Amino acid sequence: MSDDDLKNMKPPEGKGLIYLIRSKSTGSIIKFKVFVNDEYIGATRGKKFIYKVVDPGHYKILSKAENKHEIELEVEAGKTYFILQKVRMGAIKARVKMYLTDEGEGRTRLKKCKLTKILPEQ
Repeated sequence: MSDDDLKNMKPPEGKGLIYLIRSKSTGSIIKFKVFVNDEYIGATRGKKFIYKVVDPGHYKILSKAENKHEIELEVEAGKTYFILQKVRMGAIKARVKMYLTDEGEGRTRLKKCKLTKILPEQ
């Protein structure tokens, strides 16, 4: 699938879709590792995104940089969630902060990004 196809996905029947978006290029050399319920799904750098199709339920989304930041999310079937990763100044390298945003802002930010190439081994 192309980046455009991935950006316009709908969750499969009975599933939810989570996008993690890092739409700014600030600190882009620093990887932000991403975990969903302790499963490593990849890492983002500046102007990159990553996604995960999940079953409905409760999820902990964790991003690691100089710090760790976690948010919790209750996923419903048929819904798409957009989580933005923000870069903050750290003592040694960039720090991460995440927040859930609405579909309008999420899709606007997603358009500026490409799929990360930092994925777990298949």
